Amino acid sequence: MYDNSPDLMRLTNRQMFWCSVCNYFLNLAGYRNIADYADHAKHLSRELWYSYNKSTRECHAMLVALDAKNKELHKTIKALRVERSNLADALHDLKKQEATNG
Repeated sequence: MYDNSPDLMRLTNRQMFWCSVCNYFLNLAGYRNIADYADHAKHLSRELWYSYNKSTRECHAMLVALDAKNKELHKTIKALRVERSNLADALHDLKKQEATNG
């Protein structure tokens, strides 16, 4: 596939040696050549990217849900504070009535 490539014609003996070592290990790993490895790496990186995007979308959805729950809790806390204030006012009024009646 790459035998007639002009880039390979310019390689030195040392570079050719390291190319053959690289090809040897690629063959051991089950790849036919560097292009086969590059295709596999591209596929893996695409899978990782999709997985990352999916995780990001899931995290965003969880944050939106938590934000909604947080807003709901703040409304509940606000309502409880109003209720506490109303109860405190009612208790104060009862104590005043007791003082005037008693």
